[in-house]
Amino acid sequence: MEMETNFIRLGFIGCGVIASAHLRNLKAIPEARVVAFSDPNWSAAERLARAADLEPGPQTVFPDWRQMLDMVPLNGVLVLSPHSYHAEQVIACLEKGLAVLVEKPLAVSVDQVQTIVRKKDERGGIVVVSYQRRYMPAFRFVREQIRSGAIGRLEVAYGIVGHGWKRATQGTWRQVPTVSGGGMLMDSGSHLVDIVLWTLPGRPAEVTATLSHLDSPVEINDIVTIRMDDGCLVSLVALGDLPYYKETYEFIGTDGTLKVDLTVSPPVTRYASDGQPTAVPEQDMGPPSNPDRNLVDLILGKGQNESPPEEALRVLAVTEAAYRAASDKSWVTLNQ
Repeated sequence: MEMETNFIRLGFIGCGVIASAHLRNLKAIPEARVVAFSDPNWSAAERLARAADLEPGPQTVFPDWRQMLDMVPLNGVLVLSPHSYHAEQVIACLEKGLAVLVEKPLAVSVDQVQTIVRKKDERGGIVVVSYQRRYMPAFRFVREQIRSGAIGRLEVAYGIVGHGWKRATQGTWRQVPTVSGGGMLMDSGSHLVDIVLWTLPGRPAEVTATLSHLDSPVEINDIVTIRMDDGCLVSLVALGDLPYYKETYEFIGTDGTLKVDLTVSPPVTRYASDGQPTAVPEQDMGPPSNPDRNLVDLILGKGQNESPPEEALRVLAVTEAAYRAASDKSWVTLNQ
């Protein structure tokens, strides 16, 4: 992509809480500048513009994202809006030849994701899904270890994520099904589904699930079981009414186990087949990165897409299957 200036020009669609984290990442990247923000909440966009060292005005802050795309020369856009808006906004950006980073979930249905992938392929575009755990050294290390056979044949994997999601999102769009697309599994649980599927060598074959709404309009607690096509059994637990933060994963093989606990340091422990634990030094895991750095590199023609939309398709397929399985009290077969 030809640059009009000596840096990458980026715009934000959506200026909620997560936007501040992306702005911090981008301000640490010398090649990048965020030059425009759009959000129906003018004060939210104005606040971020000032944080980006911009003077809020008609060329930098927009109540309508379409106006921003029409009026501001951009190389890429970060789509950080509510879930159900993602598909339309990502497609509009691709049609204008803009690279896109989109927050999870990529969209709220398999059909929408497939449409995004087709549009991306037609345009030769860039879409990075913001699954930041993929960029964490702990998970990169564990993935490489599993795929190299370091713990033998994988038999069981499980992950659990929990926090006070129900209380934190009460009264917001995240608990409006038509806007959010679902509850804890569609939101925070999307990271859980993605990182386990990304880490495992097999592909999801069958899914069943049990969900609990706890008198909320969307589900709060989710227990999802997956049979992988290589025989590995997977259990994923997303708890949206936990009074503290918890995020732990275990990958159990015939020759050992790897555990990731994001609440401790160092986060990775290796268990030998006799059960003896060894903490893996963080310096053995390589440097960290993030999706924002990946987006800028791709615009510059460097590196590879670490979290492409084709892989987000599997996350949505498992999520849809879990909702259907819980409703039907059945196993759902996948073709992803």
